[in-house]
Amino acid sequence: MPLHHQPLDRTILVKLRRYLLDSARCGTEITPYKQFPVEYKVTTVTSTKSNAGTDAGAFYTILGSRGSLSELKVDNPGNDREIGQTDTYIITDNTDIGEFRCVSIRIEGGDGWLITEVRVEVDGTQLPTIPNKIGWLDDVIDRLKEVAFCVTDFVEYKVTTVSSTETYKQFPVEYKVTTVTSTETYKQFPVEYKVTTVTSTETYKQFPVEYKVTTVTSTESDAGTDAVVYFTIMGSRGSLTEFKANNPGDDRKIGQTDTYIITNNTDIGEFRCVSIRMDGDDGWIIKEITPYKQFPVEYNVTTVTSTKSNAGTDAGAFYTIMGSRGSLTELKANNHGNDREIGQTDTYIITDNTDIGEFRCVSIRIDGDDGWIITEPPTYSPPTYSPPTYSPPTYSPPTQSPPPHEKVS
Repeated sequence: MPLHHQPLDRTILVKLRRYLLDSARCGTEITPYKQFPVEYKVTTVTSTKSNAGTDAGAFYTILGSRGSLSELKVDNPGNDREIGQTDTYIITDNTDIGEFRCVSIRIEGGDGWLITEVRVEVDGTQLPTIPNKIGWLDDVIDRLKEVAFCVTDFVEYKVTTVSSTETYKQFPVEYKVTTVTSTETYKQFPVEYKVTTVTSTETYKQFPVEYKVTTVTSTESDAGTDAVVYFTIMGSRGSLTEFKANNPGDDRKIGQTDTYIITNNTDIGEFRCVSIRMDGDDGWIIKEITPYKQFPVEYNVTTVTSTKSNAGTDAGAFYTIMGSRGSLTELKANNHGNDREIGQTDTYIITDNTDIGEFRCVSIRIDGDDGWIITEPPTYSPPTYSPPTYSPPTYSPPTQSPPPHEKVS
């Protein structure tokens, strides 16, 4: 007989999948609502009427929005499909038939079967109970040999994504980032699907950021200054508090190079510029200025020693972190107590200001002849932020006294 169900618009399903994929690209981990193989539990309740049970063979076919599974003969140990009895049959299959629509039940032979209701569970999600509105199943006249029990109700859902447009300048290029707003309405069976989003939470140390500002005073006559000088570091998300620049001894003398170190925990984003202010009337001619920032980076290196006999070592171990632009100085790795023992996991923390670019490898060296067997390659935990990509500019002002500098708001 024909299947009685309302078809689900395929376009809506495609839009829903696209929405889930787009969410995954935005950094959100998505647990999809259906994962293959799919387990279908079909439960039938046999009527308590006289002769409602059957000894005939029963065959089930699961039908979905994109196809159907192969017909399966169902049979539990012992006597099933007896009067007043509830029987559950589990069907597991890898075939993607889309959303569940119906279960078609067929019997062979003339021993009829009267079902009260059918319940279907898909991967642990219980669908609404389907009552038997057809009557007996058998091949006697006015009765049916095969009946499809279908879920027919729909419920409407709405999915809305958030729109935002952000424009910012990263000199000398202007970037614009735009996200698209879309609201999609779709219909789906009153089945409870669990869509789980996992937002990643990272715990990390916020290191103080070190900014170095190097100035070169001109060699022209009277180019140096005894005036007090103040620096303000400005970034894409704000600026640091004004800093009084003063090194021990006489700085900012004719032809002299001076470096000032500013350390601060404030996150001001990408470096933009440095504002220099003087008080007093003793002028200063700067030949060039080079600002840059430097991060202390923390590297966590974990080794697992084998459980084989004599795998551990008492020899000294030395680690060298290598990156795309260089390497750190070799470090002797030693934790409190006995490390690198049989079956032991040891983690060594290496913190360094040197910018070696992207991590490439860790070189491990031991001294002495007490060997060491490592079970697996060392595990490297990269820092939770990207290393600095800023290339220090070199600014050469004109030979005459520069005009007063105005801060950029």
